[in-house]
Amino acid sequence: MVDSYPDIYFHPWEFTDLSNFQLPWCIKRLSGSAMLERFEKYVVCLRKFVRFGKMAEFDLLHRQRRH
Repeated sequence: MVDSYPDIYFHPWEFTDLSNFQLPWCIKRLSGSAMLERFEKYVVCLRKFVRFGKMAEFDLLHRQRRH
């Protein structure tokens, strides 16, 4: 089903500083505070155009539409 609800998922480790781990640079370069800053800018930008909600609200809306 195609709808107008994007679901954005981030892994918890993306917000952790990975610089001390032996991982490829492309994985470590945007981790920790760099990733948090990037995520914050993204959310601020999106809020100008969309309404954020919880998955529980999304579920409730779709349950109501089915009945």
